[in-house]
Amino acid sequence: MKTIRMFMLTGAVALLYSCGSGDGEADAYGNFEVDEITVSAMVPGEIMALEIKEGDHLEKGQRIGWIDTTDLHLQRLEVEANIGLIKSQYAAIAAQIEVLQSNKKILLTEIDRTTKLLASNAATTKNMDDLNGQLHVVNKQIASIETQNPSVIGQLNIARAKLEQINEKCVKSIITNPIDGIVLDKIMRQHELAGPGMPIYTIADLSVMEFRAYLAGNQLSRVKLGDTVVVKVDGEDGDLIPFEGRIKWISDQAEFTPKIIQTKEERVDMVYAIKVDVLNDGTLKMGMPGELYFSATSDADSK
Repeated sequence: MKTIRMFMLTGAVALLYSCGSGDGEADAYGNFEVDEITVSAMVPGEIMALEIKEGDHLEKGQRIGWIDTTDLHLQRLEVEANIGLIKSQYAAIAAQIEVLQSNKKILLTEIDRTTKLLASNAATTKNMDDLNGQLHVVNKQIASIETQNPSVIGQLNIARAKLEQINEKCVKSIITNPIDGIVLDKIMRQHELAGPGMPIYTIADLSVMEFRAYLAGNQLSRVKLGDTVVVKVDGEDGDLIPFEGRIKWISDQAEFTPKIIQTKEERVDMVYAIKVDVLNDGTLKMGMPGELYFSATSDADSK
């Protein structure tokens, strides 16, 4: 996000302020600004659609275009096939373990039976030794196969994560407008090649404009955050058109006076910037100069 500051010079000075002597003079002069958002591409590819033009009013969340996803689609098919293969490997391992567990269950049953026969001298210790040997082999086989599970599961998790990344890129390929506002500049066009971070268009909410002016140190005591003020702009017939505004920011640090800022009588070494939010009915434009009055009564005095 960046702030456009277009200063327009009228007469000898562009931004003039005085202490308001009560003779109808403005307390400060300044210009209107707007917060501009640059909407950039989030994935690389050809812009297949971009349904906007400069001056269009867009709503927040509105889909206004998309970037080619052919490569992403092919990558997704490859990853999905790999996931299917890994699942087959996992299923094969599970099937082997199931067979061995079944054999183990049979052996345990046979060992239990042989133990009883051995107690009645109906079986030999060799029979028992043979069964225990077979059980040991089966247990080792099960343990050996089970060691493959973590590796296969790890491969499956990696493949699934890659699939999620591809799906997320597909979502980001849809160009979605972030705010309610007016398109200021269409930077890229349909069929042009975009890259991550490359600007596509700029947009700003012009329903509330920001009036920026500078005050001398001895004027600061007259204002505070939240104060209602009047900002006036030139009308077609030469009359001043008043707008109510509210002070939203006062700089806590003085800065050297810009060269284009002068007081009524002489330059002031240090000034403080202020910002005023003003509702815009469509009259206010970026860079338009205006006059700031601390008290709403100044509006009545000027009429």
